[in-house]
Amino acid sequence: IFLLQPQLSSAQLRSGMSPRALSVSVSADGGGTPSSQKKKKVVVSEKKSDPSSSLKKKKQSSSKKDGDSSAAPETLLTFEGIDDEGVPTAAAPLRPSEKKRKRKEAAAQAEVQKARQSKASQVIYVGHLPHGFYEKELQGFFSQFGTVSRVKVSRSKKTGASKHYAFVEFEHGGIADIAASAMHGYLLFERLLEVRALSPSEVHPDTFKGADKKFRAIPWSTVAAKRQNRERTEQQEADRRKRYEQRNKRRMDSISAAGISYELKQPASKKSKK
Repeated sequence: IFLLQPQLSSAQLRSGMSPRALSVSVSADGGGTPSSQKKKKVVVSEKKSDPSSSLKKKKQSSSKKDGDSSAAPETLLTFEGIDDEGVPTAAAPLRPSEKKRKRKEAAAQAEVQKARQSKASQVIYVGHLPHGFYEKELQGFFSQFGTVSRVKVSRSKKTGASKHYAFVEFEHGGIADIAASAMHGYLLFERLLEVRALSPSEVHPDTFKGADKKFRAIPWSTVAAKRQNRERTEQQEADRRKRYEQRNKRRMDSISAAGISYELKQPASKKSKK
C-alpha cells in the first residue's frame, strides 16, 4: 500500500480542504512469467479539516513540549476488589515515585537476605563430647584454629550435667569449615568427635543464650536437705504426720498380705515451731 500526497491549488487550500490521500493497492497474478499483467486499484478519499481544531491540536502539542508545570502528574490506580454490582473498587492512587521507591526497598531486602545466606559459616556443632570436656576446655582446644568468640555446652536444666554436645562460634567467617574438616572423627578420650559447620540459617537466635555467664553447679542434695529440715507450723506438721500414717498403713497392709508378721516402730514427732 502506497500513500500519495498530490499538489493542491491555492483555492483548495483556502477552502480548508486537506490533501487527498490516495491509497493504491497493487496485486500481481501468480506464475511469475514476464507476460503476466498487473492490476492496480486506486481508492481516493477526501477529508476536510477544521481550522479551529487544528489550532487547538497545535496548542496542546506545544504545551506538552514546553512541559507545562500546571499539569497534574500521572497516577496509577490500584483496585482492591469488586463490589456487589461487579464494579471494581479503586484504592488510593499510587504515584510512580512511590511505586519506584517500594520496588527499590524490596530489592534491597532481597540483597540483604541473599548476603545473609551466602555468608561464611562461623558456628560449628561438636558432638560426642567426653566427660570433663566443657566450656573452658573447648575454648582452649578450638582456639588453635582462630579466635573463639562464644562457647555453649548444652546442659540439663534439672541437674546441670552436660548433654555431651556443644556449639562453638569463631570471630571470623570461614574458620568453621576448616575446623570441622580437621576435627571430624577425631579420637578424644575414647570418643570420636562429630564436628560439622552450621549455616547461618541453621543457627537459632537463642543458641548462645547465657554463654557469657559462667556455669555453676547447683548442690541439689543440700537444697533437698534444707527443704526437708525447714521449720514448720503446727498445721504443716499435722498434715505431714497424716500423710506419713497413710503411706505407712498401705505399706503394712502389703506386708501382712504377704504373710509376714512385722511391727514398725513409729518415729517420734518433731517439735513444731509455735
